[in-house]
Formats: sequence, C-alpha cells, structure tokens
Amino acid sequence: MRTCSLLLVFAVACGSVRDRSECATSPECPAGQYCAQTADGNVCWPDALAPTLSAVVVACDSTPCLRSGVLHVTATVADDAEVLGAEVTLDVGGPATPMTRSGADWVADLPLRRFPFEHFVHGVVARVTARDGARNEASLDASAATTVTRLRFEKVLEDGVELTSPVVVADESVAGAATIAVAGANHRAYFVGWDGNGLASVAVGTLKISAAPLVLGTSVWIGSEDGKVYEVTNGAGWQPTLRCDTSGPIRGSLALSLDDRVLAASDSGRVYAVTSTIQRNSALGPTYSLGPVVDEDGLIYAVGGASVRSFTIVADVPEMTSTFNVTLPALVTAALGARGGALALADTGSVGLLKRVSASGDPEHLSTTGMPSSGVAVVSDESIVVPEKGNILSRWTAAGMSFAPWQTPDLGGAPRTPLVLAAVAQFVVSTAKGDVHALHADGTIAWTGHFGTAALQPGNIYTPPGQPADAVLSTAYFAGADGVLHAVIVDGALDGAAPWPKAFHDPRNTNRAGPQP
Repeated sequence: MRTCSLLLVFAVACGSVRDRSECATSPECPAGQYCAQTADGNVCWPDALAPTLSAVVVACDSTPCLRSGVLHVTATVADDAEVLGAEVTLDVGGPATPMTRSGADWVADLPLRRFPFEHFVHGVVARVTARDGARNEASLDASAATTVTRLRFEKVLEDGVELTSPVVVADESVAGAATIAVAGANHRAYFVGWDGNGLASVAVGTLKISAAPLVLGTSVWIGSEDGKVYEVTNGAGWQPTLRCDTSGPIRGSLALSLDDRVLAASDSGRVYAVTSTIQRNSALGPTYSLGPVVDEDGLIYAVGGASVRSFTIVADVPEMTSTFNVTLPALVTAALGARGGALALADTGSVGLLKRVSASGDPEHLSTTGMPSSGVAVVSDESIVVPEKGNILSRWTAAGMSFAPWQTPDLGGAPRTPLVLAAVAQFVVSTAKGDVHALHADGTIAWTGHFGTAALQPGNIYTPPGQPADAVLSTAYFAGADGVLHAVIVDGALDGAAPWPKAFHDPRNTNRAGPQP
C-alpha cells in the first residue's frame, strides 16, 4: 500500500500525460514548456535547461574584410530536448539575423552593407543567441572580433609625385566597371581599375599638370601648364593627342559645354572651346585662374583677376556677354548654386567673402566667412558648405546667408571641397593633413580615416550599378601629394538633388550644373 501511495502522490504533483495540453509545435506551449512527443501524443512539457552554444566562428568573404563584404557566421547549438532557433547580432547595431540549421550547426550570412557602421575600421563582434522549444535562451560571442575596414585599397601611382583630383571613366567593355584617372605634377596620367586592379600611365605634355582631368565619353581630357589641352584615349593603351594650344598655363579646371565642347580658361587671357576636330577662342581678356563653370542654360563663367566674365558659344566661338567686377582681390573658388549664377569665394587675407554673380544683375554679397581653403559645395536645401583654412567646414543657409545651421569641429587640417551624399553621413571630406572625415547632416563626425600627413585633393566617387536601393555603397577616391591614391568605401551615393555636390560638380568633373551625367 505504501508504494501505491507514493505513485498517487507523484501523479497528483506532476499530472499525467493526458492531463497536459496537446500541441503540434513548441510555440503553441506556454513559455517554459516545449512540445514533447509521447506514446499518447504530443504534449507541452516543462524544460528549465537552456541550450548550449559552442564554437561561434565568423569568416569574411574578402581579405581584408571590407565594409561591402559578407560575414559568414557558424555556431554549434545543442539542447537536451529541442533547439527551436538561433539568431545573430552585431555590436555595430542593426537587426538580428535568423540562422538556419545545417546539420549540428546553425549558419547565417550577414551582408555588412545592411548594418550601420560608423567607423573607418572596427573589430566587429558577432553574438549568437539560441532558444530551445521552451524559449530558454543562451548567448555566446564569437571568440574573436572580425576587423572590418572601409579602405578598399591604397595604390602608389608614383612615389612622391603630387597628384590631381581623380576622374571616373565608365568602362564600356565591362558592365558595371570603371577606370579612375589621375594626373600628376610629373606630366603623366595614371589609370587604375575602380577596385584597384591594374595600373597604366602615359606622359601627357611637357610641364606640370595641376588641373583635374575631365571625361567626355570614354576620353580623358587634360589641361596642362604647358598651355595645351590633350585628349587621352584608350585604344592599344592610353595615348594622348594634342587638341588645343592656349599659349598659357591651364591651372584651373576644364569644363564641358551643353553641346559637349571642352572648355579651357587659360592664363593667356582667352577662353577656348575645343572638340576632337576643332578649337575656337574668345577675345583677349584677363589672366584666367579659375573656371570655367557652366550653368543649366549653357552660360559659361570664367574667373580672372578680381572679375567674373560670362560667355556663350556663338558659331563655335566663346563670346563674352558680360563682365562683373566682384571686388575680390584673390578669388579661390567658383561654383554654381540652385538659384543660378556663379558663386565666387575669395581669400582677402583676413576673411573670406562669398558672392553670387548672375547674368541679370550686379554681384550679390552673400556672407563673410572664414578664409576659404577649397571650393564650395551646394546642398539640396540651397545651403552652401564652405571649407575654411581654420580647419572647419561651415554651412550657410540660403535665406539671408546666416551662419547656420552649423560649423564642424576642428578637422585637423584645412578641408577640401566635400562630397555631398544621400546617406546618413551626408558629407565626406578630405584635408590638407591627410585625413578623410565623414560628417552627419548636423556637422558632427561619424568616422575618420587617417592616411599619414600628405595633403589630399578633393575626392571623387564611383557607385557601381545594380545595388539594392536601400543599401547602396560607393567608393570615394582621394589622391595625395605623395603620389598615393586612396579608395574608401562610403555609404550612399552622390546626392543628385544637390546643385553642386562635389568639386567639379560630378564624377566626370564636367563643371556643368544640372543632373549628374
């Protein structure tokens, strides 16, 4: 009778299989219970033991692991009853990613582009969390962090040679590919695949090249301080052809007219309109040091001395339409804003003066800024971003040009013209001290990359086609005074709504306002 009494007590305390809830799967059971299979059917049964995890292993599909790469995560999960599922999270934030069973392991692939990454380089830690049928959890971090970097490549083009800003050349022979072209003070042009593969170079002219190259079709056009404009084409290798003799150094940038003529403002005092078969020049004017830039109506602005002149193309000839004395003794930059006209910014020796010069009236004073260190950028809200020698970027509103909404912290060196992106980090800017900073829309720093102390030129950008619209990545290119080309993966693409989103306007360096070509 004693044995029967003990069995009775146990049955009352634990209940019988028939007393428990029936189930088909564990999620149908209350937390703390799983769906157990018994001879009398599936029932919810208590389970207080968490699953066990071991060997969380993370591998990357590239070496080094790039911001654009994919992390492959594997974990071994065991449980005395049932493993219901597992997921992986990253310490940089972003959503949890469900894992799938593969034998005794659970696996997941994590495209890094879909996770926030406010770092230039960072040791990313993956954490796996497993749940059993009773919803008991256990978590385990990978045994080591995986170093992820934005640096796609660094390539020495010519040791110690000062380089120009790069230009992007579409590669018609390979879908989705491009070539990055850079010129040097040693009068050579260099050509590198967008991903860093390959390197070709060719001598162009006889003197220093300081003007950034321009792309028309698949040709690279280069203005040289030997006073000539060259077209460099890729047949059996890259080869230059002399297209125009301007009789004076070209130190500014080239531009592209609306009818695809290459425009050059020469130190000789003339503006030239050039094609592969013909060249025409304007009447003699001042020594041109900047420009030209072209507005959406085709009006051409060129800067010489303390004046800005406007031109139109009439019978193949750049014909001057007006001259504006903007009373700026040392113009250092010109761009075009959303409301038309050229933006002229000068270093007067103590402050910077920002003016708008339109074809319909006298120059309009917009603001007094810090001394400029590079060209301005114009954002989609028509505000103007000014790089200043005081190591900051300042942003000026279009209405009244007040000092708002911000200025950046000290960037450690005089900034160049920033790239304006459609991304969380809206601005990417290089400096004269060899740094690259990504900035939020409010001017705070998202991340910083250090590239030594050699001055960097304004950046350019290439966005490969065919990417998911919600996770676009681009490569920004920065050429240094030490002959090195740096390629950095950035989030987003150039902001097509910004009137002037980078130095020389667009990836082809056309200096032509309007939609990105």
